[in-house]
Amino acid sequence: LMLFWYQMLIVAWSLMSMLGTSTVLRKVEEEWFRHHDVEGALLFDLVIVMCITLHRTSMLKFRILEQPSGTGRARSVPIRPASPGIESFAEHTPLLDSSKSPQSPPLYPESPLLSPVPFDHDLTFRERVHTTLVEFLEALEELFSQRRVGRDMYFRSFVCAMTGFVLLFFSFDLIAGGSQDFVTSVQNNLLPGSLVLTVFGYFLAMVLDRVCYLVRSVAMKLAWHAATLLAVFLVSYKYLVMRDTRHSQWQLQLLMWVTFTWLALSARQVYHGYPQTMQATWTQKTSPARHLMYIAYRAIPFTFEMKSLLDWSCTATTLKMNQWLKLEDIHHELILARADRMDTKMKARPYGAPFPFRLKLYTGCLMFMVICILLFFPLMYYSSFSPALAPNSVNMTQTTVQFQGTSPIYEGLNRARAADMPIDTVDDASIYFAKALAATRPGLASTVEDKYMQVMSYSDYSLTVWSVSPPIMQQLLVRLQTENIEFEMLTLLTRARGQGGPQFGLPQNYTLASPLRNKVIEMLTTNQSEIVLPNFYCPFIVNDPLSVHMADANPSTGKLMNDCKLAYVKDQRATYWQLKCRSLFKNGNDPVSATPAEKACFDSGGYRCVSMDYTDSAANRDHKWVPPYFVIMSSEVPKRNGLGGLFQTFSIITLYGTFVLTAGRIIRVMLTGSAQRVVLEDMKFPDPLIGLVEDIKLARGEGELALEEDLYAELINIYQSPELIRQWTAPK
Repeated sequence: LMLFWYQMLIVAWSLMSMLGTSTVLRKVEEEWFRHHDVEGALLFDLVIVMCITLHRTSMLKFRILEQPSGTGRARSVPIRPASPGIESFAEHTPLLDSSKSPQSPPLYPESPLLSPVPFDHDLTFRERVHTTLVEFLEALEELFSQRRVGRDMYFRSFVCAMTGFVLLFFSFDLIAGGSQDFVTSVQNNLLPGSLVLTVFGYFLAMVLDRVCYLVRSVAMKLAWHAATLLAVFLVSYKYLVMRDTRHSQWQLQLLMWVTFTWLALSARQVYHGYPQTMQATWTQKTSPARHLMYIAYRAIPFTFEMKSLLDWSCTATTLKMNQWLKLEDIHHELILARADRMDTKMKARPYGAPFPFRLKLYTGCLMFMVICILLFFPLMYYSSFSPALAPNSVNMTQTTVQFQGTSPIYEGLNRARAADMPIDTVDDASIYFAKALAATRPGLASTVEDKYMQVMSYSDYSLTVWSVSPPIMQQLLVRLQTENIEFEMLTLLTRARGQGGPQFGLPQNYTLASPLRNKVIEMLTTNQSEIVLPNFYCPFIVNDPLSVHMADANPSTGKLMNDCKLAYVKDQRATYWQLKCRSLFKNGNDPVSATPAEKACFDSGGYRCVSMDYTDSAANRDHKWVPPYFVIMSSEVPKRNGLGGLFQTFSIITLYGTFVLTAGRIIRVMLTGSAQRVVLEDMKFPDPLIGLVEDIKLARGEGELALEEDLYAELINIYQSPELIRQWTAPK
């Protein structure tokens, strides 16, 4: 019980600290250990638990015991009348005079740890410590030796433990300070090792708690409780206090609430003791809520199997494992038969009357709707109407231009800012840009539909200087004179997500005809200012979920191509190149700055676009010269965060071949095959057989193993004869 009181202090202090509430303990801690915050808090807690465990005077201070006015001795608060035959602990203490203790009923007769003990001021500190330790050990021995009725609190404790187990998965990144949550770790197929160890430790604690419940050992339960409480205490201080994450995340507060509730119920279980037999919380009585809870418990994978195997391994029984599982299966069938009988009785359908339609709505119609959802939900999820879609934006583009076989003459780089990246949906600016592009270039109307639009622009000057040796320069001039040399343009693109991969390379080639080759030679030898390259490149990139490719352009006709001009700059400091291209609209690439006639064309949806078809590059000759750019049209793809990113790792065929077909098999088993179970399911009154099964478990709990074996043989004999089943289940 000392651990229970200490635990209550930790509960109150920890929760108030997380909620930002100032307490007396916090004030004292800040005053005493202001220079050693974390170490001081830990030390202060250890001092408190030592005082509570070893000194009765601390109980007076924290009002665990009350001191009557006018006396110098402690007495306990009478909570309930004393049970006969339980003597005060002071009468068994040889070092203290029990005749001087005040006559009052003891506090909690089943727990002698708080029995009234007089405080002798004449004893030395060593004698007090020795006396208190002896009393504490004798109290534990008396506590464990008592045979008490006990209370079964395992169900409530298990619910809290299971809730904390689930919360641990989704709050571990907040506790450990990781950068990825659980769903992201699953998507990356890499879980933190500390998460696996912590979850396994939590699961092992739940298993040991079940073992203590099965063997009904209060001593083992107390040892488990002390070890678990210490582990929670250390983890709380290591992760929550040292990382200073107590004031922001509600997940941590909820996890601590659930964990401390679990430990509080565990402490009460130690106090009351275990009952002689286990109580079936879900199957003792029949009600719709209990039946749904029982069905949910049986539906959780591996839960029933692990419980049955653990129960058989830790329980004294005459049954083999297959017989134990057979008994549990019989009990399950009887519970379902009793629930079906109760459901028929509650509906009260008159003899010969049709089944009410309102009842058909939540049985047959509901099941039909579930099947429809299983069939069409994957299709809807992978369609363009899915709510889990988000724009697959491009994070970076890098473009290089070079003569075939030489170093790059131009290099451009564009990294998208975080503020420009879309989060969930396509913004209004992107929609208006797509509208303007479709109005002026009808060939892209179907391509830009429902796309996220980005314009990745570069600098008109190359990021790097052009440096070639004289022999290489001479070879380049010779090639320009004798062969059709090409400009090689390579664009590297990095996108946010997509099953086809995050990075792609898009090459484009431009062949220098004879007149252009002569102009390039003249520019390299005489420093001519610039040359115009018609239909130099296609600036439109389509970013599909599985691939990235250029738009359907035609260099020979100029469809969706763009003109550029190239300049060779040579000064005293360096030699570099300059590249400029025609803009999308007359005044630039931004549709907001377009001319009034162009805006009228945009707003009309293409009806007022006379002589504004910019599909061919020849129609763009009057546009402004701007730095090189690319227009990226990105489709929406499932999000990486949440369930959208989790399902992104599965294809439609994989999802239908595993999840949907498995669900279909389960539904087939639920709706068919009942003809073979008529004898077991259509019982008129299954309560006598349920009582027989419960008698088997009661005999096992009482240690009457011979009776358990006889009753099990009787049950098997009944189930081997349909006539005996009818006799046992006939209405009385």
